[in-house]
Amino acid sequence: MKKPGEILRQTRIEQGLSPKEIYGQEISKSSYHRFENDLQSIPYHKLKIILDRLDLTFDEFEFILNGYDNTIKYTFISRFKNLRNTTNQNAMSELITDIETILLTRRSPFLVDLKAILESLLIFQQTQSFEKARQGVVYIWDKLEKKDEWNFTDILLIANIFYIFPTGTIETIYDLLMKAIQRYQHYPWISNYNMSVPLNYCLYLRNNGRIMECLPYLEKTLDIAKKEKSTLNLLDARYRLCEIMYLKGDQKQATQIYKEILSILNFLEETHFSSDIKSDWDELPHYKQKSP
Repeated sequence: MKKPGEILRQTRIEQGLSPKEIYGQEISKSSYHRFENDLQSIPYHKLKIILDRLDLTFDEFEFILNGYDNTIKYTFISRFKNLRNTTNQNAMSELITDIETILLTRRSPFLVDLKAILESLLIFQQTQSFEKARQGVVYIWDKLEKKDEWNFTDILLIANIFYIFPTGTIETIYDLLMKAIQRYQHYPWISNYNMSVPLNYCLYLRNNGRIMECLPYLEKTLDIAKKEKSTLNLLDARYRLCEIMYLKGDQKQATQIYKEILSILNFLEETHFSSDIKSDWDELPHYKQKSP
């Protein structure tokens, strides 16, 4: 497995570039010599400059650094994304088991965190207790709170659990998430988070008697879902808007839309999703909205 400095030196030489062209005035001759010989670590802001001049992305650099093998990490990222709905307890349990198998022979802080996220989501599905669900993932927020900038895997992890944290912390995480997502707008896997993060924030608002505050978030998510042709996010946003319509008194039209959404989900065989919104709908007549 190659070291960071070795990769920088080899890439620079292969591209026929001199040290001055890559390191410029920002990095001294003695420093780049130490960088390239792995005698000194490279600060993040300087590494970014170097990679830009080498026309390398951080993903490419990480891929090379890992011996041209990020297969395991990205396989699990892909599997987690493909769950599509975190109410699918069997799929989450299977993913946890597979992660545990990998961790027996391979060190991966990311997979440790992903396992904790999945276990937290399972606890929430089984207990409907935010307090119990967040006990095993508080350490993830403790780590992220200290970071100046979040990377994509940070976004992936915290985006799926931030709504289980207490009021105050949730708002802070949401703001930081949206800023991080904005920085990653051109990253291949980021588009879904423009929709799922506001939807998860609405879940928090709903569970705290503040469902009417969801309207601007849902309208924005609906617009993005239409542009992205994201069927499940589109249906999710439409259903949440349907709840607001119901609580505003237009129960007949809301019921009709709800039945249409349920029918589409059943046609798509999204049984976990349809079961989840049916449960929410059944409790809607007893929903208590907090006074502003």
